[in-house]
Formats: sequence, structure tokens, C-alpha cells
Amino acid sequence: MTSEKRRAQYRACYHRNKDKNRARRNARARARFAALTDAEREKHNAKQREDYRRHRKQRRARHNVYRQAHQEQYREYDRKRYRRVREERCAARRTYCRKHPQRIENNRLKAVYGITLKDYRRLVREQRGRCAICGLAPKKLFIDHCHKTGDVRGLLCAGCNSYLGRIKDSPRTLLKAIKYLQRPLPSSFRK
Repeated sequence: MTSEKRRAQYRACYHRNKDKNRARRNARARARFAALTDAEREKHNAKQREDYRRHRKQRRARHNVYRQAHQEQYREYDRKRYRRVREERCAARRTYCRKHPQRIENNRLKAVYGITLKDYRRLVREQRGRCAICGLAPKKLFIDHCHKTGDVRGLLCAGCNSYLGRIKDSPRTLLKAIKYLQRPLPSSFRK
């Protein structure tokens, strides 16, 4: 029998009995591990952890190479998983928002303006529920803040807040608007 035929037979035998041999090896390893004392078991676990840490970079490099080679398969898997999980996450988010509206509002105020819902309510009390510019008492007051520093200046009604936004918080433009409103009407437009 030639060496090529012998190698082919060995390979076929190996592949045929691979799972059986692996199970036998694992059973022997488990039996050896079970026979260890606590000190030996701790020593063994410490060696395993050390090996894991030592070879972390190599594992990461192998993983990156594999991921690059199978990039399209990973993308397809991610797309399918995203589609599958998306509706569940959206539904869970909607339920959470309905159950905890104050938490959601508190988190939004913290993220955008750096104040809490408690601070907002204190501002409303200080201003007696009225706009800081026109003095009206709308149902909802909007937070006015400096766009350069992010500091909260006060609470305004929707109209005053949008007006300040349109003039880009410019005192000079505001003074021009005051002068414009104070000047007399041209005679041709008077009734």
C-alpha cells in the first residue's frame, strides 16, 4: 500500500471518528479535573486565565482576519437580526415612554439643557407660570437658553421663544425692532 493511500485511509478514519474521539478526550479531561484537590483546581484555573489573557491579542487578530474574509455574511446576519429585533425594541420603548413620561422628560431636560424636571418646575413657580418677556400664561413654557454657553435664561411662551430664535439672540436686532415699532407710520399708510 502506498503512503498516499495510507494517508487517505487515516484521514477518512479520523473524520469518521472525530466526534467520538473528541467526546472521549473531553470525558477524560473532566474526570482528571474532578479528581483534583481544591488547591490544584485553583492552580489549573489560574493557568487557564493566564493563557486566556496572554493570547487575547492573537485571538482578536484571528477574529478580525476571519471577519474581514466573511464580511458580507456578517453584514447579512446583522441586517436580519436588526429587522427581527427592531420591532420588539420599538414596542418596548413606546411602552416604557408611556409608563414613565416624567423620567423621559427629566432625561431630555438633562441632556439638552443640563437641568432636571425639578429645576424646570422651580422656574415655573418663580415666574408664576408666565412668560418672562410678554407675561402671558400659556399652557406650556419653553426653556430659553444661551446658544453659546448653554446656560438657561428663563421660560418663554412659544411666540417669544421662536422670535428670539429668529433674531439669533441678538440684542442689536432687538433694539432695531424696538426702534422700528416706535417710529411713526408714513402718512400714506394712515387711515
